Amino acid sequence: WWAFNLINQYTDLNFQVINAEVRAKAAGLEARARSSVKAWEVETEHLDQTAALEELTAKSNAFAEEVVQEWWKFAFHLITKYRGYVVTLNSSANGVLATGQAYPKWWLDSADVGFTLWSANGPYHGVPDEASPLQLQGKERYEASAGQLGVWYVVSLVVAVAMGSAAVAFQ
Repeated sequence: WWAFNLINQYTDLNFQVINAEVRAKAAGLEARARSSVKAWEVETEHLDQTAALEELTAKSNAFAEEVVQEWWKFAFHLITKYRGYVVTLNSSANGVLATGQAYPKWWLDSADVGFTLWSANGPYHGVPDEASPLQLQGKERYEASAGQLGVWYVVSLVVAVAMGSAAVAFQ
């Protein structure tokens, strides 16, 4: 579980770049598993059911252990390849692709992020971009539903107090 969890969490650093490699690796292992099962079934078809089940269980358990070990190696491969928000292709002088995990230009240029606005005198953070009509619609819906939630809160509070009073009265 830990090897798979480590890869899953590490993928979050740059999902678009890292997940493609993870999916390719997983697809290869799944294909290998399917072909192995077919081969094992052919190998064990001459055995009685109990012996075949034992043999298939042993082979599948050994395969699972092998895959876990392979996944650990793959986890550390991903860490060395994608650490520091670069892509390390090899250990040569030119083996690092510095822009391999670069932030998109639209994000870097966004006033909301603030890189283009920063100066020694401030602002020290981004200034929100103008809200789009879609964002404004969402805000209006939220404010309308918040009012409705307030009504339901009061109603549920009144019901709870009434039930509490009734419970005390019946004791």
